[in-house]
Amino acid sequence: MDNKEVKETVETEVKESSEIKEEIETEKEVNTDTIDILKPDSDSDYATEIENSRKELFSAYTKQRKISNIITICILAVAVGCVVLVTQQNTVCAILGWCLTGATIIGLVVYYILTKNKFPNLTRKYIENLTKRLDQEIFKDESFTDVKTNPKEKIDPTDIIGDSVYDNIINVSSRNIVRGKFLDKPFFYVETALQKKPEGKKKEGPIFVGRYFNYPNNLQLKGRIIINLKNKENPVDLPNKLGDLNILEDDNGFTVYGMKDCDYKKALGTKFISDVKDLMPRDNLLNVNIVIWAGRCAAYLSYDDATMGLPFDKPFNRKPFENANADTIELLKAFEKIGK
Repeated sequence: MDNKEVKETVETEVKESSEIKEEIETEKEVNTDTIDILKPDSDSDYATEIENSRKELFSAYTKQRKISNIITICILAVAVGCVVLVTQQNTVCAILGWCLTGATIIGLVVYYILTKNKFPNLTRKYIENLTKRLDQEIFKDESFTDVKTNPKEKIDPTDIIGDSVYDNIINVSSRNIVRGKFLDKPFFYVETALQKKPEGKKKEGPIFVGRYFNYPNNLQLKGRIIINLKNKENPVDLPNKLGDLNILEDDNGFTVYGMKDCDYKKALGTKFISDVKDLMPRDNLLNVNIVIWAGRCAAYLSYDDATMGLPFDKPFNRKPFENANADTIELLKAFEKIGK
């Protein structure tokens, strides 16, 4: 081996070592941000804790708003006084007016510096604690194990696009990504909103808002099957990327799409289909889309604002949240019966 070959070999090894080091450091950084979701303390009432935190934050917001209003009124009064003083045909009054103006500006700058991050920091801390407490309730069932979240992580839009349920997606926003195991099988959970491309003069609007799940299966399946459960009176968030799929069944809000020659009942199993029908929209659950591929399945559960919104100016309503948690358990247990 000549010197040139030796040099190239050394450079390659150094490059590979650097890449491995970067990969390890990146993994360390990700792991540092990962938080374990523990089981809640049986003696504590999560709703009371959340409501107390909400009241504290809203009280701070109300107080800051009152102070801002008082300062605004004072500034207007001072501004009027300054104008009157400056416009007087008197040197002393003019100097006093300009000094008062300068002092007011300095005071505003100091106030802004001291308070600009106070309420945003309180809000950020509130959301972190709120999300942590809600997650403990969502995943408190003993079937959930090794549950973790990373507050800094955002969903990869390709995960949604790859499901082939929604078309014309131009934006994917997400919060509260959670990974773990349900009955020793890995699951992926996220609260997400999908924005669709505007049609004509219509403004951009949501095509889905709710909870998203991803779960494995052992099916040998050609193409995909989409199951839609909708409210016939007010259908929302319906799948719009059907492509070459045909309607295999359409019965009272329960619709199945698949390849023309697909025997979906045989492929999915009657137990799974029966359990899935129990997720028919009601109360705060607006729509359900389930897509099934060979090896994996995903579910889009659409919910109203009472379920998806974070409590701030209004008291926390536990019922929609707890109903959604019951849907979560029901859905994952149904996935366990797929193909059986």
